[in-house]
Amino acid sequence: MTVPTVMRKAIRLVFPVLAAGLLASTFAAAPFADWPYTMVLKLNTSATGANVANPVTDFPVLVRLDAGNFDFDQAKSDGSDVRFTRQAAGGDPVELPMQIERWSKSGQVAEIWVRVDVIEGNDDGQAIVMRWGNPSASASAVGPVFASDNGFRAVWHIAESPGEASGGFKDATPNGFNATGKGGMPANSPTGGRIGNAQWFDGLTDYIDLPSLPNTPAATVSVWYNMDANNKPNAGLLSNGQWSSGVVHFKQNNAILTVDPNSGTSATKTGQATGTWYQATYTFSRNGAVGLYVNGALVATGTAPDHDWVGSNLELGHEYTNYSSGNRYFNGVIDEARVETVVRSADWIKLCYENQKSSQKLVQFIAIPFAHAGGTIYGDVDMNGYQLTNIGAVTTKHWRIPAPDYVFAPGYDLPSISETRSYIRAHGHLPGIPSASEMSASGMELGTMNLLMLKQMEHMHLYLIDQDARVRALEEQKAGKK
Repeated sequence: MTVPTVMRKAIRLVFPVLAAGLLASTFAAAPFADWPYTMVLKLNTSATGANVANPVTDFPVLVRLDAGNFDFDQAKSDGSDVRFTRQAAGGDPVELPMQIERWSKSGQVAEIWVRVDVIEGNDDGQAIVMRWGNPSASASAVGPVFASDNGFRAVWHIAESPGEASGGFKDATPNGFNATGKGGMPANSPTGGRIGNAQWFDGLTDYIDLPSLPNTPAATVSVWYNMDANNKPNAGLLSNGQWSSGVVHFKQNNAILTVDPNSGTSATKTGQATGTWYQATYTFSRNGAVGLYVNGALVATGTAPDHDWVGSNLELGHEYTNYSSGNRYFNGVIDEARVETVVRSADWIKLCYENQKSSQKLVQFIAIPFAHAGGTIYGDVDMNGYQLTNIGAVTTKHWRIPAPDYVFAPGYDLPSISETRSYIRAHGHLPGIPSASEMSASGMELGTMNLLMLKQMEHMHLYLIDQDARVRALEEQKAGKK
């Protein structure tokens, strides 16, 4: 990646520093002095980003790396030196839990999950920091990302291709609910998913047998899926067992996405097409509502029975009870299946979709070539108008801002010293400079600030030149009278 020497857009630094917490951390902080490469990852929930209105807490952010935003030669071959941090209020950077789903140096691609404490709604000024390049670092021991205390019962990335090896599909939570391929599922045949690799189901006999999970009065269940055929009745996505109270069948019934709770009322969405990725999510609240979400949006509601959500006899890619060839089997690709023990908010569900879809706008890479702790903050200097907030101490050797100079041009209307004095007395600040309250509330573009300071310095030089001429004239007049 080439690094130009001229900044094409100004970086906006907000003064005073906004509230700490989930903001970019101090680059050259002591705990990470041995990590020579650093990049700011802006988390944008405003209308120009993920467009989520309210905050979410302990959220697993997906970070995708490729050759366009990351130099894999600068990191260890397995990515074990990678770290993510946030800035603690008045302290050193705090390392965030992370989990690498895939790291392929040869393929120049990686997917990493990072647990972020708080992501504010409608905010384009928050960020975390990615660090790498320490050859002595071992894999991060901070975790987990998908924690039971945050409502995650089981998470299957389905990135493996273990065939029918027992427990071959690993649970990404510490709970160990590993799953097993069935029905002649072939080994070593991964397919491209929505997030890294995924599993293809033949629609005839393939399915994944999930372990029994504890029942729960509240649940959120989600999968990404892409159909090869949408004419298969009752094709299970992530379905429970035989029909009894608390069982929920989550399926693609021909072209109709269906959540069907026993002893409750179903929620459906028609028009699901083949060859298209969908994120399907449902929420379940005992003796309450069932909500069906497609691609982050609520599309239908139903009712849940007065019974806990049942976690036994779960399957991916099939609806339990009949195993004859082609009966209730899903045909297509399933990725990123989750079972959670809370009813997630609409903002959480939308943020999951907005972060995980291919054209995501939540994570925005901000890379600038600053020097720090003997290393370099990696990347291109073009900031695209992004805002850095609470970035801490920064040292740079090559940071150029285009500066048109017009004060010394013929015809420039230089205000007199008396005019400037009157303005200061009336307004409490120099002409063209924001007031103290305006600076405190909104800050100022760095480039604009430098140009205004340059303008005032040039005014001072013109005043000095004028005063020098006046002094010389008085001295010559005084000398002539002697």
